[in-house]
Amino acid sequence: MNLPGKTVERLSMYKRLLFNCLKEGKLNIYSHEIAEKFVKRRIKGILNLTSLPLKVLSNIHLEEYDIITSLEKATYFANKL
Repeated sequence: MNLPGKTVERLSMYKRLLFNCLKEGKLNIYSHEIAEKFVKRRIKGILNLTSLPLKVLSNIHLEEYDIITSLEKATYFANKL
């Protein structure tokens, strides 16, 4: 059974891991390593916001959304208005 406190603690740990990678500007470099750590900790779903595609086991739900390209498109069309 997952207790809410344990879930919050885990999310906090993942948040720190991601924040450190973002701060160092290395999220794309470490995206596969981060995904592997999530899988080892029995995460069942990953939202990949990097431009690099991830490969995970079939029992992990993976959503890939290239946020950089989306932001570039939004900026481009906003400037055309």
